[in-house]
Amino acid sequence: MLDFRYDTFLELCKTKSYTKAAKNLHVSQPTVSQHIHYLEDVYKGKLFLYDGKTLALTKRGEQLRRYTQKIAAESRFIQQRVLAADGPFQIFLGATCTMGEFVLPPILGRCMAEDEAVGFSMTVEYKDVLLQQLLDGDILLAYLDGDFDPDLYTGRFFTRERLLPVCGPGSPLGGRKVAMEELFSQKLILREVEIDNRTCLENALKERGLSVSQFAGVQEICNINAIKHLVEENIGITFLYESTVRRELEAGLLRPVEVEGFSAGQDFNLVYLRDTLHEDLILSVFERHKEKLLQGK
Repeated sequence: MLDFRYDTFLELCKTKSYTKAAKNLHVSQPTVSQHIHYLEDVYKGKLFLYDGKTLALTKRGEQLRRYTQKIAAESRFIQQRVLAADGPFQIFLGATCTMGEFVLPPILGRCMAEDEAVGFSMTVEYKDVLLQQLLDGDILLAYLDGDFDPDLYTGRFFTRERLLPVCGPGSPLGGRKVAMEELFSQKLILREVEIDNRTCLENALKERGLSVSQFAGVQEICNINAIKHLVEENIGITFLYESTVRRELEAGLLRPVEVEGFSAGQDFNLVYLRDTLHEDLILSVFERHKEKLLQGK
């Protein structure tokens, strides 16, 4: 639905190179320049300037990029909804690790079992990647933790996850109340930096004047299941959201550690483009997910 010159503009925003933009769009470099000059005439000012050898957006260009990205995303979903008017419809959604791997799968399963006309395609990614995918129109909605730009996105509370310290079945920490300082003798096994549960832990420790560096050692593992396996083998302890360890706790493979004065958790929100034309669809999906979430608790 966008004029083709806006496609050129967005590609140049992405590549920061007239040569690369022309190659990706299968047009000549002068054609890219002509499209940008046309838009600069429309918006009465420069959209790009060179900072040394680097092409950068002007303030006017950055504002146009934000609006154009949003319009392009809206256009993609309008096309999908119209094409699906007489047939099955696919919802493209994203989620950070905790939501995508542990919370949402049973919810989506219940929804799909009740309505075969609506399908779901889910990507699990870092928060910043998901926010960009919303802008690019690759996904319609995302479930994620943490802050986001309220000028670009709207958020609605979905659920809160409690952060639990857990140990292996053979650890002397299980089954009794301990002081936080007693944990520092243990090796701490965590996800990589800036992952949702790690950020939650670091913030909770910081509030108490503590840090992960005070543990006997810190081992970073990029996979939650690998972390749980190592803790089961009593290699160390970890802090994970309750939904990610519920099965292991029930089976006795892991044990909760009751830490004096420790309480931490994280809100997870539904996030989507602000003022989107598809808010009715998004909220209907959200309400259904929320209903299934409550049914499963």
